[in-house]
Amino acid sequence: MLTHTGLRWLPASRSPAGQTMASAKESPVSHGHNGKGLELAVQVGGMTPLKAIEASTATAPEVLSPQALETCMLKAGYDTDFIALTSNPLENVSVVADPDHVTHIWLGG
Repeated sequence: MLTHTGLRWLPASRSPAGQTMASAKESPVSHGHNGKGLELAVQVGGMTPLKAIEASTATAPEVLSPQALETCMLKAGYDTDFIALTSNPLENVSVVADPDHVTHIWLGG
């Protein structure tokens, strides 16, 4: 595991091939900077931007509980939060961690 500002990270490169990776926002990161975990997963944990985003959006609810599945898809009747950004986070994942790059927020679908 790696330590970054008191947080511990298991590098994705050390996880067994094919293992499901999930992440959740249970950290001392301040409100409005929730995307910092994604940035750290890429920079410190060795994940690709796509895998980091999937681990905290689609995969996390899958591994938490069946009820949580209604929070991981953009589908009618689901309780999904999502954001719009000024640029593509697959090209620069740090935009997710910077509130200045968030243009819209939708809560609860």
